[in-house]
Amino acid sequence: MAEAIRTTDAERAAVIFYGLTLFVISVIVGALRATVARDRELLQPEVTEDEVNVLLLRTTPGLGF
Repeated sequence: MAEAIRTTDAERAAVIFYGLTLFVISVIVGALRATVARDRELLQPEVTEDEVNVLLLRTTPGLGF
């Protein structure tokens, strides 16, 4: 894909579409995590606050990449 981004044919469009699709999926998953973190009724009762915080800390960097 790194080589295809330099070309001007259909491969470049495919690479850009693929990247944008991954970005949109990442944003949607991040929004889902934020919603669950705010509304604890969506979680099972045995899930603790510490578990939610650890999960958020471990998965947040994925959005930036």
